[in-house]
Amino acid sequence: MDLLADKTEPLKAANAAFGDLNELEEALKRYVQQPAFPYRKDMISTEVDDSAFKAQVLTSPQADALRADFLAYTQRENDARALLDRALKEDPNNVSAHETMGFLAFQQGHIDEAKKWYAQAVERDSQSYLAYYYFSAIAMQGALTPAEETQVEASLQRATQLNPSFAPAFDRLAVFWGMRHKNLEQARMAGLAAISLDPGNVGYRVNEANVLMAMEQGERAVQVLEAAAKLAKTPQEVQWVDHALAAARDYVAVEQRAAQEEPRLDAPKTASGQPGSAGTEAAVPHLAHRDFVPPGPHRFLTGVLKDVHCDSSHLDLAVHAGTKTLALHSDDYYKIHFSMLGFTPSGDLKPCTDLEGRPAKVEYVESADKSESAHLVSVELHQ
Repeated sequence: MDLLADKTEPLKAANAAFGDLNELEEALKRYVQQPAFPYRKDMISTEVDDSAFKAQVLTSPQADALRADFLAYTQRENDARALLDRALKEDPNNVSAHETMGFLAFQQGHIDEAKKWYAQAVERDSQSYLAYYYFSAIAMQGALTPAEETQVEASLQRATQLNPSFAPAFDRLAVFWGMRHKNLEQARMAGLAAISLDPGNVGYRVNEANVLMAMEQGERAVQVLEAAAKLAKTPQEVQWVDHALAAARDYVAVEQRAAQEEPRLDAPKTASGQPGSAGTEAAVPHLAHRDFVPPGPHRFLTGVLKDVHCDSSHLDLAVHAGTKTLALHSDDYYKIHFSMLGFTPSGDLKPCTDLEGRPAKVEYVESADKSESAHLVSVELHQ
């Protein structure tokens, strides 16, 4: 496993760990074909304290909802739905039934319907961390009104309270705050909590790096992504981390260039009041002309892609998020990192023709020249 984590080719890793694999296979055959196996018998206590159990009388709708939940998770969807319909008819406020209806809709790819059921469970004070998590995770895939943002934030926090060992809720909370550039230190801590609970999840580390860049801590983001690169196993994970790492290194390079090229505030001034070299009259420093000067951290926006236009390798589009419309530009759309959330594409993505009208989360960097469009860095397409 250590060799695989270091990206050693699997067959080479197996040979290094086990030696001749033919001999290993023969030894395994001999083991499984033997007529008897050694075992040990241990006597253990099976005493049960009946007083430790508390009985609860269930109503008919409560019993139906519990049975339906079991059936839903064992792929007996039709049987589960029949019980849920009966439970909700007798008790429209049955929280468990709303949660299971959300699960069934989500499993069948009916995302809007799933969001509706989970939202109703949340409104009825569900005690299931999954209800709060799924409601928030689904809602975050589209544009949110201010009221919905408040509800999503509260729901994610509630999910982490109900189950402090559920890493995805901490990750979504970090992403939520990071995308909005609010509570960034709390976002960083939530991201760290997700990573500590599931250290092998590469996505959590990428999201943590995004939060660090929002905090203008580019070098720390690079360190996080370098660690993630060592954990990436699948080709998709490797590509994802490589793109994120390249973007983070570009961000650090821009920060460093900007720091070097900006006139020092404490430099001696000329008679004209401009910074200059000590003992000189002129020599007014100036920046070399650049069409795009990203002064701040990478930013994120979730909405619908519109007005997609290509010219050679250039790409222009707009993101519509509620009442806000953001114009974005890329000099080379081959350098944009594209990813998919919640679905697998049926074929190759064609940015010039396949982006129009799609819900997505975009990553971009603003230009110091406000007349220039912000530059598009990555696009996460949603179902």
